[in-house]
Amino acid sequence: MGGIVAAALHGQDTKQNRTPLYPLGGIIVSGIGEQLLPEMKENPVPYDLHHLPTHVTFPLEMKDSLMFRPGTADPEILKKSEQLNSPTPFGEIDSLPTGWVGRWQKEWAPFVAAPVMFGIAEHDCFFESGQAHSRECVGAFENSGRVDGSVIKGAPHCMELSYWSQGWYARCFGFAVECAVSLEADKGS
Repeated sequence: MGGIVAAALHGQDTKQNRTPLYPLGGIIVSGIGEQLLPEMKENPVPYDLHHLPTHVTFPLEMKDSLMFRPGTADPEILKKSEQLNSPTPFGEIDSLPTGWVGRWQKEWAPFVAAPVMFGIAEHDCFFESGQAHSRECVGAFENSGRVDGSVIKGAPHCMELSYWSQGWYARCFGFAVECAVSLEADKGS
């Protein structure tokens, strides 16, 4: 989410003929969609309005069952769950349904001028997936010169630690290399 905002602000600088303070060759977006799954809309995180937490730490079993559907991650990775678990800022969780979903595509994505690689896991636990939803997300980056989008078949929300990780990272690194080379080539033209 933060990468989309940073890229949008960078794109606005470029559009207004201000020299950006840094080069931006491209961004990679995953783990966000344009529509929450029904169960995510219907079951928001419960909290006491008088005692709002600053962070929420999810129980490992719950977190692992969401992030990794059965059979999508090596059991050795799941043994590292406690070590990898960290508190999630409550504001991030609370703002997702109203502050991001349904808004990022209209308020931020159209300002992104840099190339975008967008991927959504087929078995995402938070967002609707599938080709139609992927096209909606990709289409939101209407001012980017290049947008690659795909649904990663069979993958869970946390692709980075799943069996799909090596393929996903290879694609990310390939995209990054292409963006870096294109950025340098554009300097010469």
